[in-house]
Amino acid sequence: MRGLVKAVLAPRRVWPVLWAGVILVLTLMPGNDVPKWPWAELIHLDKIVHFVLFGVLAWLTAGVFIHRNSMEPQRAVLIALVLAVLYGGLIELMQGWMDMGRSADVWDLMVDAMGASVALLLALVRWRTPATM
Repeated sequence: MRGLVKAVLAPRRVWPVLWAGVILVLTLMPGNDVPKWPWAELIHLDKIVHFVLFGVLAWLTAGVFIHRNSMEPQRAVLIALVLAVLYGGLIELMQGWMDMGRSADVWDLMVDAMGASVALLLALVRWRTPATM
């Protein structure tokens, strides 16, 4: 219980880890458990989901580096981007290795990187340090 209270009081450190867990569960669930809707294929819903999941992960991760570690935003964003892309790559490899009706997809990884990049560009605008005169 004490650990839970501590986690709630320090959410910036906890949320990226929890979000990474959500991503892991969603992306490694057996293929038969993934709902199949005809309209989802038309709008490439899986790619939209990857874009959002990894965008949020990158944003949360950069926030930890900036707000908890007092890191300059540009450096925090670069590290968060690398971590998000590596995590996406690891998940794609795991999908390829596991025989659960999922497969590794380089396009998923590309969309993961795009989602993280867009979120981190927004983060740079949001967290940029004011220019000194």
